[in-house]
Amino acid sequence: MLPPLAKLALGVMAAAGLMRVLPELGIGESVLGLHYQLSAGLWSASFAIWLIGFWPILNSRRGADGCQPD
Repeated sequence: MLPPLAKLALGVMAAAGLMRVLPELGIGESVLGLHYQLSAGLWSASFAIWLIGFWPILNSRRGADGCQPD
């Protein structure tokens, strides 16, 4: 099961992908040129959100089975 912040990060990643593609489809042409910056910012934010959500798991000394290493 994913942490709630990981689910939020997936949503932000989807928004970053849409922000990057929509101007090329003719939607949101007013942000032409700016969509690269917004997409990059959203990708960075999604990684930060993902890292915050998974940091307790990554930082723990327990294995995947929940046991403490010897």
